[in-house]
Amino acid sequence: MLQFPSRTRTTVRSIVGKEDTACAIGTDDRSSSSRASTGADQPRADTRRPKRVKRGPNPIGVIMPSLALPKELSGYRPQDVGLVTHAAIAILAPALPGLDPVTLPERVLDITGALVNGDNHNRRRVLMLTAAGHVCTYLRRFAPTAPWELLGCEFDTGGGRTDVAWRHTETGVVFFDEIKTHNRSISQISDRVIAQANRQAVGGMEQFGDLFAGVRILPFGALHLVTLAHPASKRILLSPTQAEPLRQSDASTHGSSS
Repeated sequence: MLQFPSRTRTTVRSIVGKEDTACAIGTDDRSSSSRASTGADQPRADTRRPKRVKRGPNPIGVIMPSLALPKELSGYRPQDVGLVTHAAIAILAPALPGLDPVTLPERVLDITGALVNGDNHNRRRVLMLTAAGHVCTYLRRFAPTAPWELLGCEFDTGGGRTDVAWRHTETGVVFFDEIKTHNRSISQISDRVIAQANRQAVGGMEQFGDLFAGVRILPFGALHLVTLAHPASKRILLSPTQAEPLRQSDASTHGSSS
């Protein structure tokens, strides 16, 4: 059980249940380590204790069997937006079918606000609102509805972890979602992201065979480039809806973009 800062204890407990044990949140703990001291800023001998980073008054519990979030998510690092976004999605996705769409944005703000900490109010606010916007975009626009069901968060594909995995309850078809939270405008998906998705797709094929549909790449800075990657076929541009998460775009297939 990991502890994160929060403004309220009951909000998260009401949406995190036993089924959340299948969800983990992947991060890089190395990025949260402190810088080496030069000795010039060492506290004096009479200093009782170092100044603590401002956090919420109450902790919340999130069940994560493997990887943990860094101790501080303050908005000083570029990756903080992605970490908070993926953490909030992992917390909310298992309970999504029972959440009220009208109150969902407020719930998302509660979760992202609980995860953000640090001593700079403006940075915390920007981080919270940016991540909350990404989470709402995913849950209200891209997370598929029934008969699709959540297979797992931070799902181990055998070729690396993918953000979210979904399965069709009637046909058994499976696809993965790889979410990229950068806001900058791009004209094509990078080779690095394509290579990552292809590794995950190979793992998906090994686990699910012909039932594996591919890896859906969701670049939040360029949602017109939502792409389905599959190593056995050309990459396909998508125009997904929640009812049809793998609906092809009118632009059809494209095999040369990167």
